[in-house]
Amino acid sequence: MNEANWLRNILWALLIIVFVGLVVVSYKIYTSQINKIDFLKEDLGKTYQVLEKTKSQLSETKQETTILTTENKSLAEEVTSQEEHIAKIQQEKENLKGHTEEISSQKEELEATLTETKELFKEQIKLHKLIEEQMEKDFQKRLTIEKTMFVVQEKELNDRIQIAETRLNDLIERNDSLVRDLRKNNEILAELNQDSQYETEIYGKFEKAERELKLKGKIFQLNKMLKENKKLIAQNEKIIVDVAEERQEIGNRLEQTEEELKKERLKFHYNLGLTYDENREYKEALIEYKKALKVDPTDADVHYNIAIIYDEYIPDMKKAVTHYQVYLELSPGAEDAGKVALWLKKAKRELEYGKDI
Repeated sequence: MNEANWLRNILWALLIIVFVGLVVVSYKIYTSQINKIDFLKEDLGKTYQVLEKTKSQLSETKQETTILTTENKSLAEEVTSQEEHIAKIQQEKENLKGHTEEISSQKEELEATLTETKELFKEQIKLHKLIEEQMEKDFQKRLTIEKTMFVVQEKELNDRIQIAETRLNDLIERNDSLVRDLRKNNEILAELNQDSQYETEIYGKFEKAERELKLKGKIFQLNKMLKENKKLIAQNEKIIVDVAEERQEIGNRLEQTEEELKKERLKFHYNLGLTYDENREYKEALIEYKKALKVDPTDADVHYNIAIIYDEYIPDMKKAVTHYQVYLELSPGAEDAGKVALWLKKAKRELEYGKDI
């Protein structure tokens, strides 16, 4: 019984201690909460003040927002416009990029083609130079052969002419001698006929007839020889004429050969100059054109090409004027004569303007 009471007392003591502890803790909690509430009230007052201030600022901000919204709308429209413009620019950029790539590709192809063309052009130039050297050698060789043949043939013809002229002179002298003898015999025969009575008394009829017969035979022989001499003279004269004609023909053939070779050289230098001209190698083109002029200074096309180079690519108005004038003098009826005349006038003005400066 005592133990039960004792346990009960202990239990109540524990309960009281717990209760007191709870009260103390609760009080502390209450005090803490009261402090928190006061702090919160104070903080709430401050928050209310901030809120009021914020509300005022919010109102101002709202107004500003309204303005900004309007501006934003305008800016949005402008941005949209700018975006569209940027899109167009981007599209154009893409197009330009594609076009640039295409141009770049074409440029590479053109550069490759240009390189090949330059190499081909160099090979052509080398070939042309070799051909030129060979043509020059062939020209000199052919000209030398032709001249040598001409000299040999001319010597042979001169010898033939000299022989024929010697024979002709001999025949003419012989013919003159025969003519003199014939005249003399005719005179003797005439005298015999006139002095027939005197001769009959002296020589007798028989002797007279015999003498007349001899004279007539001699005269016949002389006439025959004269005919033969005339025939030989005619033959020798024909030989001389034929030989002279043959010499003239050989000379003409030599001149024709020289003219043909001259045309070949002119054509070669002109075409080579034209090749240089088309490949914008104007200095080399001028060299070939000038070589062509040395062959034939009267070639109008060469003067025309030289004038254009001096007028447009290697400026020298004085030389351009000179070659334009020569072209018009050589080809006054050319289709482009009027156009060239205008170029000449312009070149003269530029030349005079340059002098004034």
